[in-house]
Amino acid sequence: MRVTNLRNTPSDRPLLLASNHSGSFFDAVVLGIYLSQPIHTFTRADVFRKPAVARWLRRINLIPAYRGTEGGREHLKKNDESFRQVRQMFRENACIVIFSEGVAANEWNLRPLAKGTGRLAWQTWFGENPQPAMEVVPTGLTYEHYRGANKDAWVHFGEPIRIDTIREDPAQQEKWLRAFNLLLTERMKGTILETETGVPDPDALKRHLPQRGSQPLLSLAGAFGRALHRPLYRLYYKRILAKTENTVFFDSVLFGALMYTYPLIIGILAIILGSLTSFYWGIIFFIAMPALAWLGNQFRRG
Repeated sequence: MRVTNLRNTPSDRPLLLASNHSGSFFDAVVLGIYLSQPIHTFTRADVFRKPAVARWLRRINLIPAYRGTEGGREHLKKNDESFRQVRQMFRENACIVIFSEGVAANEWNLRPLAKGTGRLAWQTWFGENPQPAMEVVPTGLTYEHYRGANKDAWVHFGEPIRIDTIREDPAQQEKWLRAFNLLLTERMKGTILETETGVPDPDALKRHLPQRGSQPLLSLAGAFGRALHRPLYRLYYKRILAKTENTVFFDSVLFGALMYTYPLIIGILAIILGSLTSFYWGIIFFIAMPALAWLGNQFRRG
């Protein structure tokens, strides 16, 4: 994975990361790995319907985003409450992620931007209790593919949009919002790779990523790691693919399932191996399996 222009995300000021949304829930995970500050992420409001689930989602820094196309004026009013909470968080130099397209799509194209990012920026800069230091950072995520592990990715942070970047009079809100969306679209397009059909082009991505030299021993270890994990991985892959067919959630569900259950499975297998052989073999197994999995991903082209 490559991250460029991380300097555009300083932690000493409020930030609104305006990102494309090609990887569903996985996008926020990728962004959160590299930022020094914690992130808070807008996500679809329908997952907040059950109170117990909603409480848990808020604990992991998710914010409900309501689509006006689904609920009309009522949803816009609910969005205003979410925006009000975010503006309060900006006072503490919060870093907020908003997926400006409004929908997720597994493709190499920037879809038309929804109005939410511009509305939030206008309210933050020119509304009640303005926060002039907030910056909107165009953010791009480009994945080699959308079907499982063993992929390259490029995260690119573009040139920030600041309170004085848009020359239109903010008192003419609709005109200002149109100018904001045009500029944000232009800068977001500069942070991602696109194709005419939206189909990923791995060779194009490869040209933007640092390439490793030949490392035959590590490549051999990686091949062994992939072979060792293939039966378990295929079990996850087939089941989750069947459950998420014709949706954009495959990568996200696969990642979540592996993140929560893989350590447990390896731990159980290590205990069984340790009880059948010795404690030391169990420990070696517990350490070696994740290491081989990492090598299998990192050195897959050796």
